[in-house]
Amino acid sequence: MATHKRLNSVCHSIAHHAVSSLSYLHPHIRQACRLSNLNVVTVHLLAENPYPHNLQHLQPLSMALASLKVKFNEILSSEGFSMTELDSATLRFEFEPKFTDDFSSNCFAQIVSKSGKTYEHFVDCLGHSIKPETSIKL
Repeated sequence: MATHKRLNSVCHSIAHHAVSSLSYLHPHIRQACRLSNLNVVTVHLLAENPYPHNLQHLQPLSMALASLKVKFNEILSSEGFSMTELDSATLRFEFEPKFTDDFSSNCFAQIVSKSGKTYEHFVDCLGHSIKPETSIKL
């Protein structure tokens, strides 16, 4: 059985993947946010369809989010876990005014295990760890 501290590694990995170009989320997620007049959006990775209900639908984003969910499952599996062992897994993307393009966002990843333990990792658009208090206040 995998140790639960490995979920911290999963959280770290999915946050970095989500802001990288390998996730194919950018520029689509920013475009959908702009169309929906949002600067912050949350993706629920355990949902059957991870596409946020408050975003205007864009097919490229829909495909990228489906792939992101698959990647998350792969990362979980590589650490010895499955989605059934989690209560929640979310990614919050934040687009600050200083970001002048559609390829830059901060990403706050949070995983909550069935035991109630919470794991968090927050990265900027370059993959650098940042403190949550630097995030956009809702």
